[in-house]
Amino acid sequence: MNRQSVGNYKLLRKLSDKEKSAVYLAEHKTLHRPTLLKVYFGDESNLIERFEHEAKIVARLKSSHFVEIYDFGQEDSIFFIALEYVDGDNLRDYAAKHRLATEKIIELAGQMLTGLSLIHQAGFIHRDLKPENLLIDNTGRLKITDFGLSIAYGQSRQTPENIMMGTPLYMAPEQINNLPLSPATDLFAFGIIIHELLNNTHPFAADQYGQIFSNILSLKPARLDKTHPDIPEWFADLIDFCLQKEARRRPQSASLLLEKFPRTELPPLAEKQSSRPSSGTYRKFLLPAVLLFLLLMVWKFYPLWLKTSRPSFNNPDSVLTADSTALRVEDTMLVRAETAAEKNLANSKSVPAGNKERVTPKILKPINLTIQTRPWCVVFLNYDSMDTTPMQKPVSIVPGKYVLGLHNPAYPMYTDTVYISGEKDEALFFQLDSLFFTLQLSVQPWGKVYLNGNFYGETPLHKPLVLKRGRYQLEIRHPGFESYREIIEAQRRTVIRRNINLNNGKSDA
Repeated sequence: MNRQSVGNYKLLRKLSDKEKSAVYLAEHKTLHRPTLLKVYFGDESNLIERFEHEAKIVARLKSSHFVEIYDFGQEDSIFFIALEYVDGDNLRDYAAKHRLATEKIIELAGQMLTGLSLIHQAGFIHRDLKPENLLIDNTGRLKITDFGLSIAYGQSRQTPENIMMGTPLYMAPEQINNLPLSPATDLFAFGIIIHELLNNTHPFAADQYGQIFSNILSLKPARLDKTHPDIPEWFADLIDFCLQKEARRRPQSASLLLEKFPRTELPPLAEKQSSRPSSGTYRKFLLPAVLLFLLLMVWKFYPLWLKTSRPSFNNPDSVLTADSTALRVEDTMLVRAETAAEKNLANSKSVPAGNKERVTPKILKPINLTIQTRPWCVVFLNYDSMDTTPMQKPVSIVPGKYVLGLHNPAYPMYTDTVYISGEKDEALFFQLDSLFFTLQLSVQPWGKVYLNGNFYGETPLHKPLVLKRGRYQLEIRHPGFESYREIIEAQRRTVIRRNINLNNGKSDA
């Protein structure tokens, strides 16, 4: 986009650039206020509606806990949102630059929950909470941004198109399974973020989306007070509560979690001294009443903050943007298939210069693909939810290479690469019991179970482990014994049992 300005905003510097959207540092022509300007210059009606939808949500959430919206409009064929510029870092960069003490992380957790409680009270679910969407200004105030994927409670599923939306590493199990969402969905992401801050590693990280999904659906992270002795038990309980796999077993509102925080560990909620209740008032009223009072005060009296200092742009990638995940194809995982036509073009032999004959790749027509499973599964192609078996009708796809995903709650997520030739309609059948095996463990006296370095729980396990067939390194850890290690080969066996005695380091398999 070759423009010097959009609306009342002078474009100073491009911060990010996508195919049909961009984010600029801009300045209001009259107020000379630094502003983040998000622009969309495409013509897809659903993205235009989503762009406007984000602006309306941010406008309703008037609080110092959120990045403020200044303006929304259209000029020519360009839609734009003018947002508050936050002088600071996103949470990921902030944590990388500062060695965060446990007390600071708990304080940041309180600020996150305060903002989430206001989102949920307004009737919305953020749906894409992650470190990049949490901004820390130079006063230590945490602000939530990027509401491009937010939805109201009544809009319970992912999208009308039934496409999985969000960032894979921070999805809740119900997002993966395309089930109804609730405030508990945001609280699962909150629990992941806190785990990541304290451990400097993501509890469900993997190299492939399918394995990430499998980890989220099956792995149970260790309790924080088991790995960090300085973590208060109440806080470890709170995070463990947020990471329950079933949404109904998680807290149903951020406000309930805020009640668990000791008064001394909650961050100040008021922006101005004149609107901050006295200490006697805090002792007199319960926290929900305080939150309601502050919400009303912020809505009525919150001033526009003018920032006079210009930011530094020595490292453009570190500058905070409010770029919506809704406009980022890679985050929504709409991965385009490598079609057979593209493959033919890439592999076609070059033609000598004197030969005028051109090599034209064969254009293949879409074919119908039917997938059958036993038992039932949700079917994903390139991480888009297609249907649930038995399928109502075949899927029409362009021949090529696809990532197939199958999920039934009783099994881990199964992923594989399939090649659709395009010569005729195809039907695929999968028997899940032949793709997975069950590992039954009994450990004396008890132990922590690790498979390929990933923590799966502490014995006695609530239920046997269901795993994709393959080769695993089993490790059982106990502080009073030498760790037990064994290679588990599961290529053909359906059930593998191990009775392990750590007293002698042996198994009677």
